[in-house]
Amino acid sequence: MRNRVLYLLVAILVLLGLGFYLYNEHQQPSAPATEDSSATAQPEVNVAPPAAQNSSSPAPATSTQKPAASGGAHFSGESDVQGNPSGQAVEGNDIQVQEVDYDGASFSPSTITINQNDYIFFKNNSKVNFWPQSSTYTAFNAGAAIAPGKQFQFQFTKAGTWAYADHLNPAAKGTVIVKK
Repeated sequence: MRNRVLYLLVAILVLLGLGFYLYNEHQQPSAPATEDSSATAQPEVNVAPPAAQNSSSPAPATSTQKPAASGGAHFSGESDVQGNPSGQAVEGNDIQVQEVDYDGASFSPSTITINQNDYIFFKNNSKVNFWPQSSTYTAFNAGAAIAPGKQFQFQFTKAGTWAYADHLNPAAKGTVIVKK
């Protein structure tokens, strides 16, 4: 009789443990694969819109962040948008990713035309910090200095013509034209 009770308790504990394991396995989302930020291959565009970000290179997110409803800044070492910041447009879900380079004195191209909800990667190719921001599109603000070799990513959700400048070097100016 005593052995039966012991076997029953062990069986119940095993079933509870198995149930707990299966429950937790289905509750935790799997993290997407990450790639080495020093990789030279260009990743494909997979848009899950954040608004803006400071990173050394675009890479898939390792968090389960929900897409932002509109432009705004957040910073981390990785990106929710896997882009092709080569200066060429990349299509993906009708959203394109463009690159603007900063050389320490100016932005190139100084004027860029994109569609509403497109992204621009502002890449720091200089040896000094820069801080892109617009006084007319207040959400477009890196919020901090971007170190050499790093970049700032922003999704333009408002149509219009938006002048911007380097907060640390106001002589460096540019314009983003956002079409509907």
